[in-house]
Amino acid sequence: FRDTSDVTTLEVFDAFGYSLGFTTTPPDGGAGDEVFIGFADPRIHKAVFSFDTSDRTVGLDNLIFEPISELIDVDLDIKPGSDRNPVNLKSKGQLPVVVFGSEELDVSTIDLATLLLHGVALPEKNNGKLFASFDDEDDDGFLDLIMHFALQDLGIEAGMEELLISGSFLDGSEFEGSDLINIV
Repeated sequence: FRDTSDVTTLEVFDAFGYSLGFTTTPPDGGAGDEVFIGFADPRIHKAVFSFDTSDRTVGLDNLIFEPISELIDVDLDIKPGSDRNPVNLKSKGQLPVVVFGSEELDVSTIDLATLLLHGVALPEKNNGKLFASFDDEDDDGFLDLIMHFALQDLGIEAGMEELLISGSFLDGSEFEGSDLINIV
């Protein structure tokens, strides 16, 4: 590291050569002092550094990484089997919705409790289970997530052209997808 007045600039590299550099004010007092420092890398949540001013070394312990949250796009199909996706606003029935699995997307890793279609959570059946199942709806060899939402609960209005689904995977990463609808 190098000192520039009261500020210490460190250039630290991880095992892959990624720079974890930051700038901080060094602690007073010399060896054994620890400080908590934020990094520019958003994956790093916290690190504990020990400064030894006698030999100008820095110790690094307890580096905690957080995953970078990227919104994953999923393939959504409203009313599977229908290209027009007609929605009758007077219907009191269920609206079938499918999130298609693929080689890149294992739908069994979706946290069903986080699912929202047009802001509405997945409803429960009379037995307390969610209106969701896993099956290969499109016969491509990958499981798909099949859900049913009460149409009247979704708040769909005349003029709407699209429904959005959002939620999280069990690892905390988030997703969303949309499909067009046709109000009849």
